[in-house]
Amino acid sequence: MSGEGWEKTDGFYHAGSGAEDAVILLHEIYGVNGHMRDAAAWLAAQGFAVYCPDLLGTSYGYDREAAAYEHYMRVGFAAAAEEAAALAGRLAGCHRRLYLMGYSAGATVAWLLSGRDGFAGAVGYYGSRIRDFSGLSPACPVLLLFPDREEAFSVPALVEQLAAKDGVLVRVLPGRHGFADRRSPRYDAAAAQAAEAIAAAFLREEGKPANP
Repeated sequence: MSGEGWEKTDGFYHAGSGAEDAVILLHEIYGVNGHMRDAAAWLAAQGFAVYCPDLLGTSYGYDREAAAYEHYMRVGFAAAAEEAAALAGRLAGCHRRLYLMGYSAGATVAWLLSGRDGFAGAVGYYGSRIRDFSGLSPACPVLLLFPDREEAFSVPALVEQLAAKDGVLVRVLPGRHGFADRRSPRYDAAAAQAAEAIAAAFLREEGKPANP
């Protein structure tokens, strides 16, 4: 199920080959788009195999946010989590460690899955709907990256609640929702680069053998 390019097999895209550790990459409401390919390329460059389930079966442009949101909500977070969990089950035994990384809606799915066993860690970028599931206690280390500006909720209040949980590292960066996507009008290069550095350090640390 691996390949050097960006290939689709049995409902998911994959990139990288021969890596001991892997990441399940979870897309935003827009589906598997260019941003997900960029994220997969970055993860592959960090030495991970990458698997990205296609939860929508299509993708949307940023000018179709309402239609993309409606489609994603028809799928729902619970069903998206189950599909990703099924992929994780198929990958069991294929890699030494399995991580989660999600953006926006995908970050909320990663948060939901972090409460289950079997994952070495999870990274979530601007998972605003995590606030609906803030009572969850992760079973693995989690890094959550938020912008300092969100229209729908108070970032400081959610950060305070999440940062109090064991094993949860929260970082707030200057910017808006979508700051890490260079294809988005909300892209912020400085915030994106800072987030990449934080995420890479987190993955390296969590990727160390338990008994070196």
